[in-house]
Amino acid sequence: MDRIISVNVWKDLMGNEASWQEATTSGRFSGKTVIVTGAASGIGQATALRIAKEGGRVIAADISKERLDDLVAENSGLDLVPVAGDISTEETVAAVVAAAGGRVDALANVAGIMDNFAPVHEVDDELWERAPSGSMSPPSCASPAPWCR
Repeated sequence: MDRIISVNVWKDLMGNEASWQEATTSGRFSGKTVIVTGAASGIGQATALRIAKEGGRVIAADISKERLDDLVAENSGLDLVPVAGDISTEETVAAVVAAAGGRVDALANVAGIMDNFAPVHEVDDELWERAPSGSMSPPSCASPAPWCR
């Protein structure tokens, strides 16, 4: 396995140049299928891209079809299989499992809802109930998802 170093440079909130170095291991996830929920942005996107860059097949699930389409278009050389939908519904879970083709080696359940980014003690019951299983629950496999059975 080869190590690949990527250097990313950006401007921080104050306009100062900052950089971050990512080291990937070529082939680490070869032959593996990984489901990543919340894959179209933030930590979910970073997780999906890292796994795909290291040779994995990623079932990229997210509620935003537009952002998933952008992710796939911007990373055409990677094995990203987009599945748009609300992961808290049985229909989307079934679509994600079908896209995996009967093989799931790992699950990164990153999807979460925090519409207003309020501190957890200020989240109302309606928003809390909308959050997918596992998003704000203890990290046990209490999800109704088939991959947890």
